[in-house]
Amino acid sequence: MAIRVGPYFEEVEVGSELPALSREIKLEQLAMYAAVCWDFEPAHYDSGTAQKQGFRAAYADGPMITALLGQVATNWAGPSGRLRKLTVTYRVMVFPGDKLVCGGKVTGKRREADRHLVECEVWAENQDGQRAVFGTAIVELPGKSRKG
Repeated sequence: MAIRVGPYFEEVEVGSELPALSREIKLEQLAMYAAVCWDFEPAHYDSGTAQKQGFRAAYADGPMITALLGQVATNWAGPSGRLRKLTVTYRVMVFPGDKLVCGGKVTGKRREADRHLVECEVWAENQDGQRAVFGTAIVELPGKSRKG
């Protein structure tokens, strides 16, 4: 018997929260992310360069925080779910030492042909309560009629 982790479409209620993900941002993470993505903008890993640009320190590459929001959605959806779309808006810079709480909430459900789609609001909030990044995720979940 297969063990399924994650909700079925029919079990999801509009307004329900997605489990939060907390991360403290470290300079080493910024450098590793830049290296993996071949994004060698020095301000993403060198505070001296960022300060010359007028920032207080090196700053996170936006897609790094977007990846955390994708992780919120996929952790919730489980291995049978699929992240179909993720859109975000960046509002507040993220720096080393920032503590982010990334979360989400179900805002809608719909069926399109044979797909069961769930719309979610997602966000990354810093230690000051500011939403640094926010957006929407569309997740496809299995229906109970497709168990297995």
